[in-house]
Amino acid sequence: MINKVYIDFDSTLFDTHSFYNDFINICNNYGIETNKIELLKKKLFNDEKLFNLDVLINNIVNKYNIDSSIYLDVDKLYSNKYVYSDSLWFLKKLKNNYNLVLLTYGDIIYQAKKIKASKLEKYFDNVIITNKHKGNLDLDYKDSIFIDDSLDEINNIRNRNPKRIIRIKRNSLNIKNELKLNNVLVYTNFKQIFENEFK
Repeated sequence: MINKVYIDFDSTLFDTHSFYNDFINICNNYGIETNKIELLKKKLFNDEKLFNLDVLINNIVNKYNIDSSIYLDVDKLYSNKYVYSDSLWFLKKLKNNYNLVLLTYGDIIYQAKKIKASKLEKYFDNVIITNKHKGNLDLDYKDSIFIDDSLDEINNIRNRNPKRIIRIKRNSLNIKNELKLNNVLVYTNFKQIFENEFK
């Protein structure tokens, strides 16, 4: 019997795109152009050095001599307002019947900060923050369900022959290789997932 469901955080439960866009808007308000932020971001982070917003803002402040009041504005971003409206509904529906695990890939300190701000931890039996790809962990793949938005992570997990993989695709962007994902179910929101896979 399947009772373990691994659920991704960024762009699955949490609107990371809006979160980052609001960060860009704050920087723009302090006179820093978007292209300068993106160039610095590209320079600072890669596969070995995972993205961390706090590291980025520190470098922006130092490089462009920005007033330190920007830190207060950026700190206000860390809240539960970016949790997708159907996320809580879905977690509450599954909570009593499944062992829920929050499984997120990224910088451990940065991910922990966003998760804490989201106030979603209490719905999970376990939280795993990893800087390894999700198919490279010591998990019970064959008896578990995985819900994720990332094509890279889904391909990685798929190599471990999980019981089921569900892709949540919140928007129509990034549809490359969509048809090549055999045995991957694709939905646009948690209500669809619940109605078709858990009811």
